[in-house]
Amino acid sequence: MFFGLLIGIALLIAVWLLRQQSYWHRRGIPHSKPVLLMSMATKHVVQILRESYQQFKGTGPFFGFFLLATNTALIVDLELVKKILVKDFNYFSDRGLYTNAHDDPLSGNMFFAEVEGWKRLRAKLTPTFTSGKMKNMFHMVTAVGERFAATVHTRIGGGDAAGHGKVLHVSDLSGRYTTDTIG
Repeated sequence: MFFGLLIGIALLIAVWLLRQQSYWHRRGIPHSKPVLLMSMATKHVVQILRESYQQFKGTGPFFGFFLLATNTALIVDLELVKKILVKDFNYFSDRGLYTNAHDDPLSGNMFFAEVEGWKRLRAKLTPTFTSGKMKNMFHMVTAVGERFAATVHTRIGGGDAAGHGKVLHVSDLSGRYTTDTIG
């Protein structure tokens, strides 16, 4: 009896997984093959997505893939990405990404934010990035970038043999560059 119940549950799970994995095929949308857990152990998710993107780039505005048991769409058309992120955000507000701004402040940004958090962040940031302010910031960011390049060039010895093999502490340099650019 117990053995039959286990087989029944396993069969239901298998049918459900097969149905989930035929989601994109039933709709006639290009999609990648389902990724098994063993495949994810040998490749990072980013590598799997990059390979899928290269495979389906140019086949349409988006393609489908399977993230474990979840059907997910990856948008490859830049105009569609812009439309979704700017005009149609209300329809695509849940991106299924981890966000916990209280315990992990770095996850509390616009790309991960849910509807209310996104609206609040957008209201704060929109006045900062007007075209006039961006034009004014361009010269400052360019000057900081040139100083950064000169500093790196000096630190590695100007490209001569004495600078060959030198170790640069990129975290320090990038932190200073970010501080100079923001400040």
